[in-house]
Amino acid sequence: MSGISNEILFDVTKQVFEEAAFVFLEMNDEIEDWEEDMVQVIMSFQSPESEGRMVLSASNEFTIELAANMLGMDEDDETVLDKGKAAIGEILNMICGVMMERLYGDEVICKLGLPETQDFEVDQFEEFKQTAESYISLAEEMGARIDAAFII
Repeated sequence: MSGISNEILFDVTKQVFEEAAFVFLEMNDEIEDWEEDMVQVIMSFQSPESEGRMVLSASNEFTIELAANMLGMDEDDETVLDKGKAAIGEILNMICGVMMERLYGDEVICKLGLPETQDFEVDQFEEFKQTAESYISLAEEMGARIDAAFII
């Protein structure tokens, strides 16, 4: 497979964040260095034509906001504070599922791995970025940065 455009990755990512978490994204034209307190989540997939990974990276602070939105709770609620990594993992799971349907239709069986959340490593992310079929940097309405990579 080839030709996974940044536009497709943006459309799917934007749709999932809006529908699942009421987070509104735009393309990030002013890419700065990453903050130190970041997290990345990686998920593998297999389709009839290829296999690869999807990666999402964001600040830990944003993942707490994301969890609060997904759970319908306040960001300061203690219950939410430890749910950020699970929330970003679930968002990636949804993005990957929608992406497979967009690329292959709903008749083709694709296998999705489990989202693996880890502390952010700039070197590893730069490698993902360089090898990605598609890579986008996004900003949510309060300015938080979210990057997504689709790697085959």
